[in-house]
Amino acid sequence: MRRWLAGGILSAWLTFGAIPAQAADIELWTARAIATVLAETGTVFERATGHRLHVRTGLPADFEARLAAGERFDVVVSSVQTVERWIEQGRLMSQSSVDLARSGIADAVRAKTTRPDTDSVCELVAAGKVDLGMVVITQILTTPGVELAGPLPEEIQAKMVFAGAVGRNSKAPEAAAQLLAFLRGPVAAPVFKVQAMEQDF
Repeated sequence: MRRWLAGGILSAWLTFGAIPAQAADIELWTARAIATVLAETGTVFERATGHRLHVRTGLPADFEARLAAGERFDVVVSSVQTVERWIEQGRLMSQSSVDLARSGIADAVRAKTTRPDTDSVCELVAAGKVDLGMVVITQILTTPGVELAGPLPEEIQAKMVFAGAVGRNSKAPEAAAQLLAFLRGPVAAPVFKVQAMEQDF
C-alpha cells in the first residue's frame, strides 16, 4: 500500500496546488473508520498542504462529551445521521457537508478461531462456541485479533454512511474543507477500497 503513497503526493499537489502561506492546525473528530484511512494517507495531506492534523477518534457520545467540556473542533466525520443532527443544531456548516464513504455490516470472529460457514454462525454463537460480533466491515479488517466471518445477507444488509462537515466555529474552515476534499480525492480512494469502503455516491 505504501508504494503508491509516494506517487500519490503528486496527485495531492495537483488537487490542492501550492502550499498555503499560512499552514493551519486541523482538529478532527472522527469515527475510527476514517481515522484508519488517515493513518495511511494523513502524512500525504500534511506534506501537500502544510496543514497539521490532530485526529481524535470516538463515537457520537464521545464527541458530545468533548463539546460539553469546552473542547474545540474544525471538522467532524461520523455517521451521516450524526452529521445531519449537528447541522440542525447549528454546530456544523450545512454547505460543507459531504458523504465520504459507506461500509456494510458483517460478522466478526476472534482470530485463529475455526471459521464457520455463514449459515451456521448463529447456531455456534447460541452454543457458546464462537465469540461473534456484527460491526462495519472496515472495522473488522483494521482491528488486530479479529477476522471477517462474512457479510450479512443482502436481504438484511445495512450500509453505514460516513459523512463530514466543517464546524461552524472552526478556526481553520478552509483547511478543514481541504481535508474533506482530500478524503474524496484520488490519494485516499485506494485506501478506502482496501478497507472495504465504497465511495460511488
